[in-house]
Amino acid sequence: MDATSSLGTCPRCARPRTATDARGLAWSSEHLADGTVVHTCGDCTREQLWHIEALLAPEPAAAPAPARAA
Repeated sequence: MDATSSLGTCPRCARPRTATDARGLAWSSEHLADGTVVHTCGDCTREQLWHIEALLAPEPAAAPAPARAA
């Protein structure tokens, strides 16, 4: 793992990024204008591949529906 790699979690599924993941090629990275690097796991990257190839922003992860009072 180099100095620019970070661990953290996938922003879509919250899967933890391990040191082994950081050394491999399964995770994709998005480099934001403020210098932040966001890493997305391989499964979520594949789900969003058509967005990435079309240079569109990946769809945000679906938030759970709020609980309703009975």
